[in-house]
Amino acid sequence: MREPGSSGRGVAAPAPALVLHVHGGGFISQSSLSHAVYLREWAAMLPDAVILSVDYSLAPEAQYPVALLEVVHAYGWALEHGAAIGTTAASVVEAGDSAGGNLAMALCLKARELGLRPPDG
Repeated sequence: MREPGSSGRGVAAPAPALVLHVHGGGFISQSSLSHAVYLREWAAMLPDAVILSVDYSLAPEAQYPVALLEVVHAYGWALEHGAAIGTTAASVVEAGDSAGGNLAMALCLKARELGLRPPDG
C-alpha cells in the first residue's frame, strides 16, 4: 500500500518499517480488502512503512490453529523477504482488530516459542 520514495538512482528505497496488519471479523468473515479504507489512511500517514495486511483462512472451514499458523508464516516470510515488498523491516509493528488483535497477540507468543524475532510493537 506504500509507494516507496526514490533513492535518486531510479530505484525505490526500501522503507525501514513494516506494519503487519491482521483483519478482524470474528474468525468467520472480513478480509484485508474490507479494512482497506483505514489501511490507506495509515499508508498516507506512515510514508516510511510498508503495510502488509494478512488474509487468513476463515472458520468454520478452517479450524484452529490454521489462521494462527498462516499469520505466523506470513510474519516469518515478511521478516526474511522484506525486500520483496519494499522494506528492510528494521522496525516491525503488528496491529489487528477483534479476531485480528487476538491473532496478533498470539503471534507474539508463537514468535517467542519458535525463536523468531519478536515484533517491536
